[in-house]
Amino acid sequence: MFFDDDAGLERRGRYAEIGDAVARTARLLLDHGVGHGDRVAFLVGNLDHTVVLYLATWSLGASAAPINAAESFERKEFILDNSIARLFFARSEYMEEAQQLARARDLELIEVADDNPSAYPAVAGALDPVDLGELDYPALETEALLVYTSGTTGPPKGVRIDQANLMANAESMARFHSWDASLRTMCVLPIHHVNGIVVTHMTALYVGGTAILNGRFNSKTFWQRVEAERVGVASVVPTLLEFLTESGTTSADTESLQTIICGAGPLLVETASDFEKRFSIPITHGYGLSETTCYNCHLPPELSDPERRSWLSDHGFPSIGVALPFQEMAILDPAADARVALACRPTCD
Repeated sequence: MFFDDDAGLERRGRYAEIGDAVARTARLLLDHGVGHGDRVAFLVGNLDHTVVLYLATWSLGASAAPINAAESFERKEFILDNSIARLFFARSEYMEEAQQLARARDLELIEVADDNPSAYPAVAGALDPVDLGELDYPALETEALLVYTSGTTGPPKGVRIDQANLMANAESMARFHSWDASLRTMCVLPIHHVNGIVVTHMTALYVGGTAILNGRFNSKTFWQRVEAERVGVASVVPTLLEFLTESGTTSADTESLQTIICGAGPLLVETASDFEKRFSIPITHGYGLSETTCYNCHLPPELSDPERRSWLSDHGFPSIGVALPFQEMAILDPAADARVALACRPTCD
């Protein structure tokens, strides 16, 4: 795993180092009474320590409730109350607000330091690692994530995602795209959201690949990091495609970049066409939602360039592709009350 915040902080962690950090963080959680079925709230944001916290929480059969730092104070209050969190982690720069939130709920708060270039785990103190192999392995039906939807029609709604959901979605992405341990994904999206958690982290970890985490999206450093880290797959939303296109061509070596995955918002034909013409990098458009863990469908990877351009441009809006493995989809016609099932398969007839 590689992390860069574009402000001079970089960290690299190999699997053994990350595993040790997870074991030590799991010890911390146990020492604070966290166990199977508990929920742990995170106000940490895009930090490699967040990934460690997720993994440590899941190793104990507990559930992570990430909070978007950009949310209003009232929405943060709602999520903390609704999630019934047992423990609360907050990044150093968010501590003042986090302390206010924690005091009002008599909730134990732990600071996550983000300024130590080699800090694993992210919390102070020498902690003896838990023997992860000796833990009771959580059932796959155990809740792993509690993510909150936007709440545009009312309060945010908590979506419960279990460990089987995470594993199945990672497996479906890997199988559909034929990804293996050579996979190098780059995350520029927030990792309090399922896209940042599942696509670029869970999938990379599942196949034994590498995840490159950015503190935030930055069009000025995006291509340089693709070149420097030999990124193979990056996941974005349509707005970021527009930012990259507007920023102009790049002199960076992008040969390693196999595809740009795009979803989580309406993609316009012009946006997709302009990006591909400018950078000659194929877009893999898809669709998914938090309630179904993450992506449900993608453009098939075996499409030729002309076929992909046709799927992206010939129907008014870019196609969202075909069902990923383990997915069941249907086209519904409310006028005719007809239902056409789409088989769960990795390719399209």
